[in-house]
Amino acid sequence: MQRIHTERDELMRFDEIDVGNEPRGCALSEDGGTLLVANHTDGTVSIINTAADEVVGKYSTADRIARQLKKDLHFEVKEKEHTVQLTEEG
Repeated sequence: MQRIHTERDELMRFDEIDVGNEPRGCALSEDGGTLLVANHTDGTVSIINTAADEVVGKYSTADRIARQLKKDLHFEVKEKEHTVQLTEEG
């Protein structure tokens, strides 16, 4: 995964963090301290400490757990927003 920043309206790569195979999506915690990265072909989620710019853990059971979730019971899909959100049961 590449870490970038903007400078003079241009994107510049200045760091790379090794997460897993085919990182496809990410989610930043509300406080900005943790970044979760979904590694598609690994079926894992990498946990990145944004202050240290390093992987501090990995959820290796994410794929197994995700396959057990049922739409509308455990999660809801918001197609207009292109998002998926867990319900209380999820």
